[in-house]
Amino acid sequence: MLDDFRETIADHCLPIAGAPRTWGWKEPRSIYLLPFFHRYLPALRFLHVIRDGRDMALSSNQNQLRKHGDAARIPHDLPPAARSIALWSWVNLEAARYGEERLGGSRYLRTRFESLCERPAETARELMEFAGLDGDPWAAAREVVAPATLGRWRDASPETIAELERVGGPALRAFGYET
Repeated sequence: MLDDFRETIADHCLPIAGAPRTWGWKEPRSIYLLPFFHRYLPALRFLHVIRDGRDMALSSNQNQLRKHGDAARIPHDLPPAARSIALWSWVNLEAARYGEERLGGSRYLRTRFESLCERPAETARELMEFAGLDGDPWAAAREVVAPATLGRWRDASPETIAELERVGGPALRAFGYET
C-alpha cells in the first residue's frame, strides 16, 4: 500500500515538479486513512468537510456504507438509514478526534458543508487561509451552488428523523447540528 501511495503522490505532483507549490486532492474516503496519510505525509493539512449526517443517511448514494459499513464499528442490526448515520457518526468523530489531537489547529480544519453553502465567501476565505492559498474568496464563492438536497432530512417522517437523531445524536450535536 505504501509503494502504491508513493507512486500515486509522485504522479500527482509531476506537473508541478519544476515549481513546487501547494497541492492537494479531494477524495471523501481519505477520511478512513487519515492516520496513514499523516504518518507518510507528516506536514499534511487535513480539511474535514462535514455534511449533516441526516442528509447523508437519506442520500440515494450509499457507497460509503456499502463499501465500508461492514468494516466499521457500527451496529449491524439497524435499518439502512440508521446504519448510514452510524457510519457517518463513527468516521467523523474519529477523524475529528485524530485531527484535533494529532494535527492541531494549524494542520486540521473542520467546516460544515452547510456553512460553505450559507456563507460561501467567508468560508472560502477561511479555507484559503488554512491551505495557504492566495486568491479572491468572492470569486471562489461564485462557484458555490447549494444542492437541492441540502436539508432533505426535513422531508422524512418524524419516526425516521427520530431514529436518525437517536443513533447519530452525539455526533450531530458535536458538529453543531441541532437535534
